[in-house]
Amino acid sequence: DLARRKILPGLFRRHAAGQFPEAARIIGAARSEMDDAGFRAEVRAAIAEFDPTRADAPELPSFLERLSYVAIDAKGDTGWQALGARMRPGVVQAFYFSVAPALFDRTQKDFQSGYTPPEIEKARTFVAKPDWDAMLRDTDAALKDLKGVGPLGIVGFCMGGTIAFLAATRLSGLSAAVGYYGGRIVAFADEKPKCPVQLHFGEKDASIPMSDVEIIKQKRSQDCEIFVYNEAGHGFHCDERGSFHKGSADIAWKRTTEFFAKHMNK
Repeated sequence: DLARRKILPGLFRRHAAGQFPEAARIIGAARSEMDDAGFRAEVRAAIAEFDPTRADAPELPSFLERLSYVAIDAKGDTGWQALGARMRPGVVQAFYFSVAPALFDRTQKDFQSGYTPPEIEKARTFVAKPDWDAMLRDTDAALKDLKGVGPLGIVGFCMGGTIAFLAATRLSGLSAAVGYYGGRIVAFADEKPKCPVQLHFGEKDASIPMSDVEIIKQKRSQDCEIFVYNEAGHGFHCDERGSFHKGSADIAWKRTTEFFAKHMNK
């Protein structure tokens, strides 16, 4: 799933790079019953599977020490008191309960892709002719699954950036939407968002010409925040791609988290 394949290995890379404060802690929360040791074992296994070159990294034990786990029912009362007990008083915390819609299950159940040339080639067959209406139905199902948890936001990258924009224009219940380098946003730029929207593009993106971005700006600058990063190309936020641009990614993510904090604080 997304946490095992992307989030947890990504957090470990941030830890190994010294980007976490020494006192920072990470609390895993899900419906499954598990203790801290079990969660740490799962994280170790996820890193071994999806980031095998770092499976024996000397930083791994100290990363695992940062981790704890609470079983929680986001739609009910179970687990919230235990979560509160794990959070240190007087420390500012921000956390989001997330659901990743399985957009490709209509084509291939449990499809996942990495960034090797064969994987990319196969993945391109999935996105050549996207069924936007079907993907929005799946996105809407994810939003409904979270109904009652709190304010809802959406963030998407590449094709997901277009979906995030379309979700803002066509679906209900969102408080904020953020899209990164959505290549087909220009085709839907006449649609008016129902919630605040923030968009990020790279000036050196070979697949999204700046003429498209200018069209988006002309049509949507009144109701969308639109940022262009001069040194960035397509996929600049993904640290598994050669196009990753840390400086642009750091600025964009700071803007993203501040945008969500501003519009999802009710």
